[in-house]
Parts: sequence; C-alpha cells; structure tokens
Amino acid sequence: MNNDSQSTLRFVLFVTSVAAIGGFLFGYDTAVINGALSYLTAHLHLNSAEEGMAGASAILGCIPGAMFAGFLSDRFGRKKLLFFCALLYAVSGRH
Repeated sequence: MNNDSQSTLRFVLFVTSVAAIGGFLFGYDTAVINGALSYLTAHLHLNSAEEGMAGASAILGCIPGAMFAGFLSDRFGRKKLLFFCALLYAVSGRH
C-alpha cells in the first residue's frame, strides 16, 4: 500500500467512525426521550397526539439546527458557537 492509499483509508475510517458515533448518539437520545415519555404523559396528562408531538419535538428541533449550524459557525466561529450551545444546554438542564 502506498502513502496516498493509506491516507485515503485513514480518512474513510475517520468519516465512518464519526458517522457511527453520530448514529449511536442519535439512538441514545431517542432512547432517553422514550424513557421520559411515560413520565411526561402521566405528569402533563397528554393524549396520544400530544405524546407523539412531545416525542417528535426533539427530532423536529434538529432540523433548524442542522439548517443553520454551518452559517452560524462560519459567522461566529466554531468554538464560540459550541460554547454558546453548551451554555444553553446547561441552562436548560437546570429547569
């Protein structure tokens, strides 16, 4: 194997690893939402349609995040945007 094919193989392995980890985290998030739905339904007295919207809201929230992440990252910088997201995440976890 020459150096060029080794670097290509490393890049492909890196990309597939990132995609696999992303899929794992998305599945983990879905499992957490599923575990919380029974408590949400009982506490808020949700009907079936409301329970479905509560479960889908996190996934639906990913759509605008994915649409604007690149623009915001280019505009404000990746590190600043990640710090802001971490700050929002910490504030949302306190309530």
